[in-house]
Amino acid sequence: SIRWSAGMMAGSSGACWAAEKAGLPMDLSKLPRLSKTETPAPNENHAVEPSPDPPPAARPVVSHEPRTGHGPEAWISLVIVAFLLFMYPRFLQWASSRIFHTHFGEFMLDDKVVPYQTVPEFWMDLGPVLFGIVLLLDGIVLLAMRRRGLVAVVFVLTVLATLYNLGYMVLSFGRYGFAPISFLATAFGAYIAWFQWRILKEGRGETAGA
Repeated sequence: SIRWSAGMMAGSSGACWAAEKAGLPMDLSKLPRLSKTETPAPNENHAVEPSPDPPPAARPVVSHEPRTGHGPEAWISLVIVAFLLFMYPRFLQWASSRIFHTHFGEFMLDDKVVPYQTVPEFWMDLGPVLFGIVLLLDGIVLLAMRRRGLVAVVFVLTVLATLYNLGYMVLSFGRYGFAPISFLATAFGAYIAWFQWRILKEGRGETAGA
């Protein structure tokens, strides 16, 4: 205890003083030793054990914000449709005469009626009308429905109409000259088909990320 240690130290000090006073040699080995608490050495081999469960990986955040509409492209398509039908009404007039029995100015040769579908004008009118129908469907899908299946159907029709106008422009060039409307239909059709394909890719990405 503290009192016992203090008493021993006091006694030892007194003995040392008495021996020094009497001129006697003092044996230091007989002095009591103080207790010493040994501090354990740090364990150098001690390592921090890793966590058995790794932290969970961060999940990708999928944005579900609504996309902006394609209104400008749809309105441009409808304007082009109106222009084509105004410039090339003959095909629709013929179709209306066959379905609803309306009037149609037949082609005449030597006072005989020549069927419209057998004259070169039929194939010339078919390209712009097909392209106009495709543009009309494209505008309706972009403005109203925006369903991926309908966009895919309109995309296929756009590619077919574009290829028809391209083929007519190339094949008729030697006989009838340059076909400007078929050229424009080919150029605009290629762009519209690319735009529809981009919409399909965006829809597929949203479906995969959902």
